[in-house]
Amino acid sequence: MRTEGFKGALLSTLLIALLILSVSYTTRAQLPEENVFEVSPGSFTVRDAPPLGEPYLIEQKLAIRNRENAMRTFTLSVRTPPEDEVTEGFDPIPNGNWIILTPAYIEIEGNSSDIVEIFLNIPRWENLTNQRWEAWISVTRMAEPGEILEIEYISKMKIETTEERLPDTRAPTVTITAPQPGISTDATSIILEATVAKDAWETYAEITVRIDATSLTAPITATNVLDAEGKLVRAVELVEGTNTISVSAQDVAGNWSTVNTVTVTRTLEPTPPEVQVDVKAGDWIKYDFTITGAPSGTPLPTWMKVEFLSVEGTTATVRVTMHMSDGTDDIETIAVDVAAGGETFEGLSGFVIPANSKVGDSINLTGYRTVTIGGETARTYAGASKTVFYASFSEYGAQFTYYWDKETGVMVEAFITSGSMTGTAKATETNIWQAGPLGLSIDLILLVLVAVITIGVIAFVIVRRKRSPTTYWKF
Repeated sequence: MRTEGFKGALLSTLLIALLILSVSYTTRAQLPEENVFEVSPGSFTVRDAPPLGEPYLIEQKLAIRNRENAMRTFTLSVRTPPEDEVTEGFDPIPNGNWIILTPAYIEIEGNSSDIVEIFLNIPRWENLTNQRWEAWISVTRMAEPGEILEIEYISKMKIETTEERLPDTRAPTVTITAPQPGISTDATSIILEATVAKDAWETYAEITVRIDATSLTAPITATNVLDAEGKLVRAVELVEGTNTISVSAQDVAGNWSTVNTVTVTRTLEPTPPEVQVDVKAGDWIKYDFTITGAPSGTPLPTWMKVEFLSVEGTTATVRVTMHMSDGTDDIETIAVDVAAGGETFEGLSGFVIPANSKVGDSINLTGYRTVTIGGETARTYAGASKTVFYASFSEYGAQFTYYWDKETGVMVEAFITSGSMTGTAKATETNIWQAGPLGLSIDLILLVLVAVITIGVIAFVIVRRKRSPTTYWKF
């Protein structure tokens, strides 16, 4: 029994000590005085609040006055009041997040005031019209160092929503992000990219999009074509020339956006000039070659005979007989595609360029390089004065000069020099035209062959000589 009495006395002593310490600490810690700040209004009502589905600023502001001498910090929040403490005729607000306080954290200088703005964001639902709610706006003065209490002030906010949902009169907006306005392309179609902006309560699946284009016989109208971010991506066909592409959007309330347009130009690649082959099977032509500066003892071509075995379209099958200075003949049958620029026949590259080209244009010479038309001049060919383009370039250590008829684009002359070597070619016999002065009626293809054979044979001799002195030109 004495032991139990001792234990009870000890416990009582400890409780008294703790109480003394608690009172002592409370005495040392400063308790904030009442009415150290004010909040106004203490209660207010927002009438005819529309469920818009997006935030909007109300007229009523909340004023906080710091009555202390030093700066103080205040925090704001929205609380849903208990049902038994709500003003009669009102219900607790279903969601405190429908009220937005800006700022929600504020520092106010001593003996000063500041303002907090209030936004409402009531969802756009039918069942939220004709409602009466109450929410409590909590304004709390944060405890300062050495204080043990915070002070909270409640401002009661009552909300009365409109009897009917306000009509939606705001249309979506459309922005075309691709293609860039005014671009040109030779493609048959282009990728259209656009972004649609909508109201917060709407979904992109509900938005109707209309696309119109020059290539369409009627506009395309479709729903549920936007991704989760409101982006539209679609390929649009293009016609030759100017293409106007337009995009617009409509929301579920029937509001159409402003039509957004972009213009794209489709340019077609120029059609190469048609190459006419006016020779026929059985025609032949013989050329005499003059080559100077070649090393003594080097076998060189002295004449060449070209016989057309067949002609089909722009492709001719020819038999070439090359007579060399050592008395030997090389004979070979080859196919020459005139339209392709003679790519199947070494030396025929570049013998036709687009008709009515202009100075500065680039010409692709297969097997050589891309050259630039350097200028134009007047020269006489086959008894007629012709305006010709010319281009000069170096390749394999040799100097080349080409001349093309400006009107037809056909090569009419070619020269090659390399060191002390030069080469020319001249037609001496043929059954294609009658002997006599050559006039304008001579087939241009024959002039082409003269130039082609010149460049082919001489270039081959010089190039092969530089590459391997013991290897001679041969088809």
